[in-house]
Amino acid sequence: MRLSLVVVVAGLWFAGCATLSTPSTQLPPAQEEQTLAEVAELEAERSLAEGRVESLATKSPSPKVRARAFRALARMQPPGVDASLLEGLRDAVPEVRAEAAFAVGQRGLAWDAPSELERARLTVALLDAETAEVDGEVRLVQLESLGKLATPAAAERLAERLGVDAPALRTRAALSLGVVARRGTPLPAGVVAVLGRMETKGKSDEERYAVAYALAQSKAKEARPFLLGCTKDASAEVRSMCVKGLAEVGTAEEVPHLSRLLADADERVAVEAVRALLRRAAACGPKEACPALEALGGLTAQSEALARGDVASGAQPLLALAQAPVPPPGRALLARLRGPLAQGLRNPEARDADALARIDCRLAAAQDRSTGALTEVRTCGGGRMPEPERLALGLRELGAGGDAPDARRAELAASYLGHPDVRVRTAALEVLAAHPVPALAGQVRPLLASDDVLLASGAAGVVAKMHDTASSPAVLALLSRAHDTPDVAQAVAEALATLDVKEAVPGLRALLDDPQAAVRTAAASALTALTGERVLPPFRTRPGAKVPGERARSLTLRTVHGDVVLALDVDDAPLTAGNLAALARRGYFDGLTFHRVVPDFVVQGGDPRGTGEGGPGYTLPCEMTRRPYRADTLGMALSGKDTGGSQFFITHSPQPHLDGRYTAFGEVVQGQDVVRRLLEGDRILEVRVQE
Repeated sequence: MRLSLVVVVAGLWFAGCATLSTPSTQLPPAQEEQTLAEVAELEAERSLAEGRVESLATKSPSPKVRARAFRALARMQPPGVDASLLEGLRDAVPEVRAEAAFAVGQRGLAWDAPSELERARLTVALLDAETAEVDGEVRLVQLESLGKLATPAAAERLAERLGVDAPALRTRAALSLGVVARRGTPLPAGVVAVLGRMETKGKSDEERYAVAYALAQSKAKEARPFLLGCTKDASAEVRSMCVKGLAEVGTAEEVPHLSRLLADADERVAVEAVRALLRRAAACGPKEACPALEALGGLTAQSEALARGDVASGAQPLLALAQAPVPPPGRALLARLRGPLAQGLRNPEARDADALARIDCRLAAAQDRSTGALTEVRTCGGGRMPEPERLALGLRELGAGGDAPDARRAELAASYLGHPDVRVRTAALEVLAAHPVPALAGQVRPLLASDDVLLASGAAGVVAKMHDTASSPAVLALLSRAHDTPDVAQAVAEALATLDVKEAVPGLRALLDDPQAAVRTAAASALTALTGERVLPPFRTRPGAKVPGERARSLTLRTVHGDVVLALDVDDAPLTAGNLAALARRGYFDGLTFHRVVPDFVVQGGDPRGTGEGGPGYTLPCEMTRRPYRADTLGMALSGKDTGGSQFFITHSPQPHLDGRYTAFGEVVQGQDVVRRLLEGDRILEVRVQE
């Protein structure tokens, strides 16, 4: 009842202020440019300047300044500014209203999430604004933001908009419904049937994809027949999404159809068919025939193609199989698929033998994950992968699960904590984090004093999960190193909070004054846990750390498979784009690997450690843009708010749930086929900067 009252009051408040006037005079051009630069600087510093940014958003006579100030608020996501955001929804200028609507949606995605009541108030205001909006482009932003708020009322409005005449609005409404469902909000009754009945013949690829995305994310059983039908769509992205949906709601009856899709001309469809078949195989009993596993035997064709050097046709589906849980009866399948690869590796003239070795070791690690022992990775890859890489790969797969007892996996991992290679020690810690066995804490403690501060902070996270209070003094000592290495702050602060180290409160309060926003956020979260009172990360009122950067329009990544040309968003994301260009100019990326590849999702690189936890020694403020994550979009990897650095990713396919969550700051304009061939461990030979 209390929530309903707030919703009504919020609606009345919005309606009562509908005639608010907007400043109409203009600033002189020089003053306007100066003010725009001021807003950009305050945004980068994560400073509200005691209300200055809000004042510029709502009161500046320049529409450009108002729009830019709302974009700054969208990126900073500060609490306590909702009234200004709602005021912006009624601005006289469409672009300002669009930026205000974007900012409202970003509040829904904030790392410091708004309360249920705040989310409800924002929803009501956005619903009222969308009802009155006459500009089509602004309505698109409003519908997108309703999806980010993901309230039941937002879902109801989006369902209504599925019936409008404008294709762009229908498409946006369907995509946003998919985002709502993915975020866990039930879709309105009957909306799955409405989506299924939407006539898609003659519609654009984008609209057909949006419908497929909403149906797939609904995870509703009644979506099954519609998803089965669209696996035959002309667009590979639509087919792939429909197969992904079938993985959730399909039955054993689809196995023959999924088996045929393993041979789809687009490897992304084959990848999702692999995952869907594995879902069906998981339901098979240990002693019964399993048609899904038998169907996966069709991947022998991909294995043979890869053995012949055809990375484009063979690698991605096999990698998807190796990364997913394979039931115990599937061990024989893994061994069988490795057969052609082993033959190829014995051929001294084998094409792309490194790719053969990586996939062979990936399948070997999947075998070891199933048995809980590091057996197959010791000899995989025909000697073409160094032992530390093989051991690290095998250990990470041990941490992913399997049939062996957790204690056995943990004990095996602990035996590698003294390995000379940091990649192996890091992987061993990951296993212990996934399977914390308190009796092994004594073997982890020595790493808390490691000169490698990232390794030490990883150990802190493990002893915290083991609830090893004897490690508390050593973890507390790590806090003094968080200022120098922002990547450490989050892990150490979380560990101190988990271990309930009250002595850490003064040191954590000192971190609230750190120039790096990510450090302040980690400290505030830990203080909230330790003190029982909500502590918000402060927004700065003085300059923060400067990020090195330069203005470059594009980069060329040279890889073993060919060149990838990236166009950078230097206007919408100047700090993020400029930082990547500056690092490239000094040769930072040369020789690094793509350490993470998830087929039909992303390839990720830029980590100097190759473990997924390295960076340049500083962090970037997020620069969220309205660029959607389509296939071949360039994004900045994060471990929390404002934690970007050098790790970037490129999408294989559309990923609407990433929109507004990770900085999108460019796209692949040449070499899309190269991106699809990249595998874990492939090296960046060189990155060239184009002015």
